[in-house]
Amino acid sequence: MKVGFVDSHQEEHGVQPILRALEGTPAAIAPSTYYAAKTRPASS
Repeated sequence: MKVGFVDSHQEEHGVQPILRALEGTPAAIAPSTYYAAKTRPASS
C-alpha cells in the first residue's frame, strides 16, 4: 500500500522527497524497505 502510494507520485515528486515527507508520520517507510519491496519477486 505505501509502496503503491510512492510509486503513484514518484513521477511528479521523486521517491526520496516523498519518503522524507512521510518521516514522522504513521505512513513513514524507510528507503531500504521501499527499495527492497521493489526488487522482491512477487509471491505465488
